[in-house]
Amino acid sequence: MARLRNILASLAANAREMPGKRAFGFLGNEGEIVREIDFANLYSVVVAQAESYRRAGLRRHQRVVVSLPAGLEFVTSFLSILSAGGVAVPIPSPVGPAARQRVARMVRHCAPHFIIATSGEDTGIGLAEDAAVLSPPDLDATAEPGAPDPVSQHIENHDLAFLQYTSGSTSFPKAVEVTHGMLSHNMASIQRAFEHEASSVFVSWLPHFHDMGLLGMILQPLHCGATSYLMAPSRFIRNPLSWLQTISDRRATTSGGPNFAYSSCLTALRENETPLALNLSCWRVAFNGSEPVRVSTMRAFTEAFCKYGLRPGALFPCYGMAENGLFVSGGPVGSGVTTRVSSDGGSETVSSGVVGHGQEVVIVDPDTARPVGHGVEGEIWIRSPSTARRYFRNEEDSATQLNARLEGRTEGYLRTGDIGFLADSQLHVAGRLKDIIIVNGRNVYPEDIEGLVLETLSDMNRVRVVAFGCEREDSESVVVLVARLRLHGMPLRDLLARLQNVIFDAFEGLNAEVHRVAAAAIPVTSSGKVRRSTCKQEYLRGLALPPSNAMGRELSPALDAFQVILGRALQREEMAQSLLELGFDSLMLARLAERLERQGIAPPRTSILARMSPSKIEVMEASPRYEPPAAHNLSGKRIGASLNQQSYAFHELISPGHPRSCMGFALSLHGPLDSTRVKEAFDAVLKRHSALSLRIKGDGMLATTQVASTSHHVSSLQLAQSLAAGLIREPMPLFDEPMCKAYVIASPQGTLLALQVHHAACDLYSLGLLIDDLRAAFSGGLPAEAAGDYRDFVVEQVRYLNQPIAAEASARWKERLHDQPLNINFPKIRGAAARLGSKALLLRLAIDAAGTTRLRTFVRRHEATAYGVLLIGFGIVLSRFSGQDRVTIASPFHGRRTSRDMGTVGLFQNLLPIALQLPGGASFQDIVRSQVPEIAAMIDDGGLPLSRIQHHFRTPRPLVEQGFDAMFTLQSSAGRNAASLAKASLRTTGVGFDLGPMTAVVTDITEATLETPIDLSVFMEDTIDGYLAYNPDVVSQETAHRLLEAFKLVLHAGLDQPETPISKLPVLTEPERAKILEQWAVGPGAPRPYQMAPELFRASAAKHPDKVAVSDARRALTYRELSAEIDRHAVALRRPQQRKPRS
Repeated sequence: MARLRNILASLAANAREMPGKRAFGFLGNEGEIVREIDFANLYSVVVAQAESYRRAGLRRHQRVVVSLPAGLEFVTSFLSILSAGGVAVPIPSPVGPAARQRVARMVRHCAPHFIIATSGEDTGIGLAEDAAVLSPPDLDATAEPGAPDPVSQHIENHDLAFLQYTSGSTSFPKAVEVTHGMLSHNMASIQRAFEHEASSVFVSWLPHFHDMGLLGMILQPLHCGATSYLMAPSRFIRNPLSWLQTISDRRATTSGGPNFAYSSCLTALRENETPLALNLSCWRVAFNGSEPVRVSTMRAFTEAFCKYGLRPGALFPCYGMAENGLFVSGGPVGSGVTTRVSSDGGSETVSSGVVGHGQEVVIVDPDTARPVGHGVEGEIWIRSPSTARRYFRNEEDSATQLNARLEGRTEGYLRTGDIGFLADSQLHVAGRLKDIIIVNGRNVYPEDIEGLVLETLSDMNRVRVVAFGCEREDSESVVVLVARLRLHGMPLRDLLARLQNVIFDAFEGLNAEVHRVAAAAIPVTSSGKVRRSTCKQEYLRGLALPPSNAMGRELSPALDAFQVILGRALQREEMAQSLLELGFDSLMLARLAERLERQGIAPPRTSILARMSPSKIEVMEASPRYEPPAAHNLSGKRIGASLNQQSYAFHELISPGHPRSCMGFALSLHGPLDSTRVKEAFDAVLKRHSALSLRIKGDGMLATTQVASTSHHVSSLQLAQSLAAGLIREPMPLFDEPMCKAYVIASPQGTLLALQVHHAACDLYSLGLLIDDLRAAFSGGLPAEAAGDYRDFVVEQVRYLNQPIAAEASARWKERLHDQPLNINFPKIRGAAARLGSKALLLRLAIDAAGTTRLRTFVRRHEATAYGVLLIGFGIVLSRFSGQDRVTIASPFHGRRTSRDMGTVGLFQNLLPIALQLPGGASFQDIVRSQVPEIAAMIDDGGLPLSRIQHHFRTPRPLVEQGFDAMFTLQSSAGRNAASLAKASLRTTGVGFDLGPMTAVVTDITEATLETPIDLSVFMEDTIDGYLAYNPDVVSQETAHRLLEAFKLVLHAGLDQPETPISKLPVLTEPERAKILEQWAVGPGAPRPYQMAPELFRASAAKHPDKVAVSDARRALTYRELSAEIDRHAVALRRPQQRKPRS
């Protein structure tokens, strides 16, 4: 075979020919782009990291396990290994014991030389004792001059590129040896069949370690120079319609998945209660493969989504497998779904399209190894340059499955184990060879039974079915297991009998055993295929029946809500774990409480809820239905500002219109809407939220005003940006003025949207709600009804403060703060000016993915929260710098308590004084165990405004004058753009927002201002990013830098050695330690690099004897006189003292 262009050559060509084009964009939980990379940067990162791997010892043909979450780090790691000449082994990041065991078997099997993973602890990945650890690539890295070009590395067709573990639906996973030649041929075959070109746009939720996700949606777009948008599989599982929304938003031309993906969308559509803003007319190739394609699913999907622009011809059933690279047959593009029945009377099957270019498919009698006639069913055998010739370390299966011989032929063929037939040059797949059930001499395909049951139960969500044959004495019977049944009031026995009757009628007297089982009794592969043989083994061992706990039946609404917040499926073994163990933070707990409220379940206090398990939460459903407080009739009533707003009113009196009181940002908009339509949508959003139209009168009462955006038209984008920069920085008086100002600035080059909002009207969480509404308005789906009214919160706050519960909270605050110091005595510049609203200087913080994963692991093990551990780490640093074992750190709390609050814009945020007790002898883990519950309790009492808490400090001056010395913020917001908004809040421009048909980029944001001398703000996702802001009038740059470096040292050491006393945790960097240990550790008689204090004084006295050294109201002493006094007292001190005898 001629030498083919390999995937690295494609990468180099793309980087050379279209350097600035987006190669990959990774999407967040709300569909926003959280990471992206263009071809030039991708190429540079791969070259740089490949060289780094070579320096670390990676040699050609050595195996490297890659176990990373979905994201760009996986893509770049995979390509960097290939570029360095290694053999990549992509495996999943395991979740749950079963997955860990499976991954452990893979690792033992492939015996890697190196491992790239976020964490090797408790995953099974760490079992490779001889493997060295490599780091995931730095996406900001660039290739050094002279670094080897990956294309210059001599790669032959037969060179191994990677090991692809099969999904293991019928046996233990096997590793297919995929060569560069196989890969190149299959890439070309896919491109030809799918008619891909550089203008194609891909969207994928498929697992990146699976052949369809890796080859089809990562390497194929790279091969043809297209853009691919990748989303985490968990996002699709939580909300299948998010996949279609992403296709619509990103104008994807190619996307797809197994049959279950399409059926999941149908189920989600039936349950969806909100209008969809979908436009699927861009979707040119909707491929369906990896599992049997069901006629009923395809027809129903076409019918359901044609009104959203889906073309029937876009549906593209296809066939493939890892042993043949990926692709075998499919298409042609535009032909849609066609069906046929085999000539020997089988069931109706969907065509899997035309066999790929350069590939040979033969239908064979599996018993005789002879080809069968046209249209006759037999086993599918394949031979092509894409076909593998070896399984790694599995010679037996390599010989029997990958090198089978047709009768009278010497060439090796791939035996697929699939049954099918060829008709009109198209391949039809009917089922699996070894899964066929023979009952009374008749072949029955389990897929047909499973499809019938799913069709019968089409009104139920997420039903899982498996059918298999089971030998009974001298005959074979059929067993059907069904999970996630909803009874809807029907007795279980009646429902099972109904399914038996349906099967009996459809299959001419077939008597099947039908059982209801736990979902865990029907495991599936990473691609969604049912592990049929595993199910059968579990059934025969008696492990499938009956369900042993709550996970064995349809999840309750409470657990459904829990899974949505968790962001993934709940595992059986997690039912007894606390929410803290499962990684819930305070905002996640608030969102869960909101969803429980909606379902009529009264949520407990946050600190109690955090320690509840999913099984205990489910029990709460049996309680009497809870009705949240109804909205108040506020018409014509005079309502004062909330206590949260009153604190800003007080500061307004001190410093009118100060910049600290407001925030502003400018967005550059890109998309089909002109400035007029942008303004209409923006005004509709502003009108919908009452808090934005409120103003605070001079007497402290709230009044309403009309808020609408102001239009500006300028001649250039540069002028638009300059105008926006000035508008968002204008002084914003609080009293009798609008608390929100919006501007739409149009220029020939584009439209800018600028927003300035007073903190008294809107917090960061509220901005997330506004941006979500703006996206809905741009998409034409903004709800007509008004959002929640902030004044309801004001009324409820007054009611709360007059109840005993508030008095009890106040008493607890008094107990916490009675002996708690307000100030922290870390080094400060003395005589500093008032710090209210001081302009901040920033030092950036970055903790990589490995460090972030260690934090998450520590949090799970110690039933803590990331917020609590980070806050404690900051507190330890301040304790070490001040010598105090008690420190107080101000920290904002989101303040939303009810489901109505969670959807309302306004100032709910409350500043809490977090009182930490940090005895130096206690270990890091003991501090976490003792203080995290205390932090949770303080958050529980966070409904009490700061103005009602502050008087419990025993300080000589009012807190409003003295102020806190330190603040800590874990940034978070609401909605699909929450991550982007949190990043922007860290004063980061260039952050993108997904606004439906429009995209927006932050071009400007107002400068950070401070309420405390230092403020540590962080945002945690795959990595931790943030800044330490400091007031240079109070804190020197050197001190701020030392504090930030010490925070990283303390956090790193505390996570790695949690049993270490906090007084022993390092706070000095290596240069600081060297200065102390090497420069200052001077032996006897050696010259000192410094002078002692007495020496300095004598030198001054000799130089300025008559200059005044010290003085008070009564007298003044010159240096000469002070020296004489010092000498006199020194002599007296040295003179032996007369000691009195003890009595």
